[in-house]
Amino acid sequence: MNQSQPSNTVKVGTRVFAFVRVTPANEPHIKKKMMEIVQVNALFSALIKKAASGETLTRKEGVLFKYLVGNLPKINWKKTRAMAIKKPFVWKWLRIVPKEFRCKNIDKKTAGGIQANFFSYYQVEANAYDEQFKILSSSPTESGNSDSKT
Repeated sequence: MNQSQPSNTVKVGTRVFAFVRVTPANEPHIKKKMMEIVQVNALFSALIKKAASGETLTRKEGVLFKYLVGNLPKINWKKTRAMAIKKPFVWKWLRIVPKEFRCKNIDKKTAGGIQANFFSYYQVEANAYDEQFKILSSSPTESGNSDSKT
């Protein structure tokens, strides 16, 4: 394959962090988290369209809209870092998030770049597993005469 492989690490500040390894076992979990991010963004877009068209938002929609306006980047970043970054001991067990990944310390451009890098890394890794599965499932099961000349 001549595709350039995306990196499985990301450099933030002076530290380098690894992305989680994509395996057939954890791929559904990662895909579910990615879909949650997409769904929250789609909900926010729908609320913006409804408000922009002049329709009045219900009380529940209004409260949700106000919350998402202030917190959508924070929500997206927390979900992304939870699924994408391999957590060192102090983060995983002591729940101490590294300074570089705290919401107040990271800018939107850096967070978006990390998210985009992880999604491209995930796509390549997931496709590689799909190709391996196709090769394994299409391999001949018979020990027939594949070399015979008739």
